[in-house]
Amino acid sequence: MKYPSNFDKIIAYVEGDMSSGERASFEKELAENNTLKKEFELFKQTDEAVDFMQYEHVRKTIKSFEKPGSRIVPFWRRPLAVAASVLLVLAASFFIYSTYQFSNNNLADRYYSPPNFSELRSNEITSENVLLNASSYINQGKYSEASMLLLAVESTSPQYIDAKYMLGHLHFSGGDIADAIDHFKIVQDSNDTRYAENAEWQLALCYLKTGDEQKCRQELEKILTDKSHAYYSDATSLKKNINSFFRKISF
Repeated sequence: MKYPSNFDKIIAYVEGDMSSGERASFEKELAENNTLKKEFELFKQTDEAVDFMQYEHVRKTIKSFEKPGSRIVPFWRRPLAVAASVLLVLAASFFIYSTYQFSNNNLADRYYSPPNFSELRSNEITSENVLLNASSYINQGKYSEASMLLLAVESTSPQYIDAKYMLGHLHFSGGDIADAIDHFKIVQDSNDTRYAENAEWQLALCYLKTGDEQKCRQELEKILTDKSHAYYSDATSLKKNINSFFRKISF
C-alpha cells in the first residue's frame, strides 16, 4: 500500500520533533510544495476526524507500535498507520452524513409538506372570513398577524377547526412544535374528515421532531392499520427510515 511520501516529516513537525531551523525549512517547503501541502491537509483532516469520533484511543494504539524513545514509525507499520488514518476519515465522514441525514429533525422536515392555505374553505364565507384573511397574511409573510387572527377564533365558530389546522402548520413551520401538537390534537379529536388524516400524520412528525420516538411510532402504527390512509405510503417509508441501519450506527 502506498503511503504519503512526506509522512515522516509531517509526523515529526506535528509531534514537535524538529529543531527551529527544521521547522522553518518545513514551513517554507509547505508553502511551495503542493504535494506536501495536500498530504499535510489530509493529515489535519484525519486528526480532526479522530477527535470528532472520539477515537483518540485508536491513535494511541497506533502510536504504541513505536519503540520506546523513538518517534520514527517502522517501515512495515507505515501502511497500517496510513490505512487507519484513511479509515478514520471515511468513518468520520460517514458518521457525520448519517447523523445529519437520519436525525429526527431532518427526517421530520424531509417528510413535511405544507398545505396550500389559499385553498382552504370555510362554511362561513363572508367579508370577515378569517381563513381568507389569514391566508392573505401568510402569503405576505406576515405569520404573526395570521397567527393572532386564527387564535382569536372561538371554539363555537364554524371556522374553529380550520383555524386550528392552520395554526398547527404555522407553528410546525416556525419550530414551535409543542404548540403545533396542541393544535393538531384538537383537529384529530374533532374527526373532521377534511383534516383528520393529515393531523395524524403531522402529529407523527411533531413527535419525531421533539425526539419522542415512542409517540411518533404510535401515530405511525395508527396510520399503518389502514392501507387506504392518505399517508400510508409516507408512514411506511418514514418507519423504514427510523429503523434504518444508519440511525443505529449514528445514534
